[in-house]
Amino acid sequence: MAMIPERQHKGAPARSLASDAASAPKEPKAQQPPGHLVIGEGLEISGEISRCSTLKVAGSLRASVQVEELVVDPSGSFEGEATARKVRIAGRFDGKLTAEAELVVVAGGCIDGEVAYRGLQVEPGGIIRGKMDAIDEAGDA
Repeated sequence: MAMIPERQHKGAPARSLASDAASAPKEPKAQQPPGHLVIGEGLEISGEISRCSTLKVAGSLRASVQVEELVVDPSGSFEGEATARKVRIAGRFDGKLTAEAELVVVAGGCIDGEVAYRGLQVEPGGIIRGKMDAIDEAGDA
């Protein structure tokens, strides 16, 4: 079987597929929004978190946080104090929670402690135990 030589234009350097792939523009990596933090499943973290817009907890977090949005996944647990505009609990929360705009507790979600909220939605199977206060229009609980 005869091999057909690769055609090359006069003055053009020979190129291989490997060099083409290396010089090809890279696909941009998916960017997380600024201030987005995920505590992954299986991780255990403790401390204070600041300058975070969205906090997603799939592991275990013992902390004091002030964020724009807090999400506790079904595998997640949060112990401590949290203030957030929007809160969604599908796992476990123990401590003091302030939801300045909206608190949603989904089926399987459980909150134990002190809760202050402006808007509240508890799905069937969601649990809140402890002291609850509604935040009025003036912002007082």
